[in-house]
Amino acid sequence: MHAYTVEPLYVPCDHEMIAADFYIPKTNNKSAVIIMAHGFAGLRQFKLIQYAQRFAQAGYAVILFDYRYWGGSTGKPREMISINSQLEDWKTIIQYASTCKLIDNRRIVLWGTSLSGGYALSLASELKNIQAIMVQIPYVDPSQNNGQYFPLKIT
Repeated sequence: MHAYTVEPLYVPCDHEMIAADFYIPKTNNKSAVIIMAHGFAGLRQFKLIQYAQRFAQAGYAVILFDYRYWGGSTGKPREMISINSQLEDWKTIIQYASTCKLIDNRRIVLWGTSLSGGYALSLASELKNIQAIMVQIPYVDPSQNNGQYFPLKIT
């Protein structure tokens, strides 16, 4: 088991701030990073902390973030789900990770569950700097619901 620290992280994105927890392994080497976000209408504190802790104990850096308009991130209206905005949030965090001096930018991993699993699959097919993905129950086709997400509004 590896020792690690957790630091708050705020990354600017389109006039807002994405709030994250940055799990940093205590090592002299650059670490692979696992970037994580919650699925549909969740927050990073909802059970994802346990995953992040286990990954950090295994020696990985972890960036666990809330989308803009959710949790500790800024933006109004609150609890807005925008597929385009959330994909932009992922890309912003990936860009941050790829330039962070503590991270080996050749070893970027995306982890997602539900809606974020679908995002991870989509981004891995689009971005060349993603080394691996881990998804569970990925939600991959929002068009099948015809926008019916009561009580939330998809923009």
